[in-house]
Amino acid sequence: MFKLFNSLKARSPKDANNDLPISVDMFKEEHWRFLKSLDKSPINKKFTGMVVLEIGDVDKFIKNLLNMNLIKYANLRENVECFKVVELKELLKDNSLMVTGNKLQLVERVIDNLQETQIKNNKYYKESYV
Repeated sequence: MFKLFNSLKARSPKDANNDLPISVDMFKEEHWRFLKSLDKSPINKKFTGMVVLEIGDVDKFIKNLLNMNLIKYANLRENVECFKVVELKELLKDNSLMVTGNKLQLVERVIDNLQETQIKNNKYYKESYV
């Protein structure tokens, strides 16, 4: 880790932007690591620290990943699947629906019984990447 930090310290985030890959053939280890970290990550998440040093312009890299179809914006179901079980149960309970079952059953119940606006207005709802 120290070796990585020293090698990154010598270049500024602006320099890192010049290294943003536009195809998977150009990916380095840090690009794959960042791609993996985006799975089910909220789209408004702010990245700092080593990520910025390694990647540079994170927003631009995310746009590249979207253009390469390596990530996409999650649909309603995929965003609901990001809820924790306790959050799903609270949402169901608040709407007078059964709260028993496994996570898949709870997700199905939310999708089948609630309107999109009811789901999106929930405090746990976050737009995500998948």
